[in-house]
Amino acid sequence: MPQKSGTFTVQAPYFEGEMLDNSTRRSFGFFNRTRSVNRVGKNQFLTVKPIPDNYNFHWLPSELVDLHDEWQGDLNNLKVGEPITRTLTLNAVGVVEAQLPEINSQYPDTIKTYPDQAETATVQHNGTFVSQRKESVALIPNADGTVTLPEVSVPWFNTKTGKTQFATIPEKKITIGALAKTHSPAPALPQQNVPEPRQPSDLPTDAAPLQLVESNAIWSISSWVLLALWLLTLLMWFISSRNKTVSIEKTPQSPIDEEPAAWKALAQAIKNKDEKNLTNYLQHWLAVLCGNPQQSLVHSVEQLQNKQLKEQITLYFNGKFGAQEGTKSLEPMMDTVKAVRKQYKQHPKTKGTKLSPLYPNA
Repeated sequence: MPQKSGTFTVQAPYFEGEMLDNSTRRSFGFFNRTRSVNRVGKNQFLTVKPIPDNYNFHWLPSELVDLHDEWQGDLNNLKVGEPITRTLTLNAVGVVEAQLPEINSQYPDTIKTYPDQAETATVQHNGTFVSQRKESVALIPNADGTVTLPEVSVPWFNTKTGKTQFATIPEKKITIGALAKTHSPAPALPQQNVPEPRQPSDLPTDAAPLQLVESNAIWSISSWVLLALWLLTLLMWFISSRNKTVSIEKTPQSPIDEEPAAWKALAQAIKNKDEKNLTNYLQHWLAVLCGNPQQSLVHSVEQLQNKQLKEQITLYFNGKFGAQEGTKSLEPMMDTVKAVRKQYKQHPKTKGTKLSPLYPNA
């Protein structure tokens, strides 16, 4: 990977060794005479173009860049306090994963964000690199109403046209419903029985001052105790009411329960030749088979170790991102994933195991 512009010379490779000389007669038993040989290749001259002047964006030179998002959860029925996950995926041709920038996504103040660690990967086919970066963030709205998620944009330099372009996800408007709240009546203030003060005429002349002082002292202590108990009751009621009002429960599905839905989406995408969503559905279905629904496509393929599946996915990406045009038919892909699913049905995936190859003797 060039670090600066200019003209550079790549030195030619040099080979030196020995080879058998069959032109002479054997003179040392089973050993033939040898002769020294050497070969020198040709120097290669490379011209590296500089970054255009006044280029203020992250330098991402590529032939093709794609950016899209995927939602895990019901975006059309979102409530206050209910989480939903958004996954942003950036694909680029001709670069490695270290060259991909962070995806700058912004959200309104009424939505709390909890980002996960980004996942990156790079695959190579016929000398062409295809890199990917995935960023997932959990979103929890804290107010109802309609909010606008701003446009997400990643600038990149088109090496074919020599112009700056932007891979974008348009802004989205989502409606957040209010969460039903239940209110409990505040506890009534305990009634305090205040004794009526005795008239001075009812008290003995010599004992009146002492009895008034003791009565006032007892009333002062009991008032403070009752006030403290009342405040403690209010605090416990507030905590209990808040816990009942905002509660987030999420019951994860097992891979066996989730697999039919993931397969249905993938099969429909292949049937309709929906290349925009096929990669996401394929990634999700394979991750479910591996027992980790959040796993990347590259890691799932490596874990399954299925030669036919890996070949079909490589051909698909070569046709979509590679320099040469791939096949227009997705039937081989469909046949392969059907075979993988048939094997999965016979031996359901459990965490820590692998699916055996489709053709063990091949």
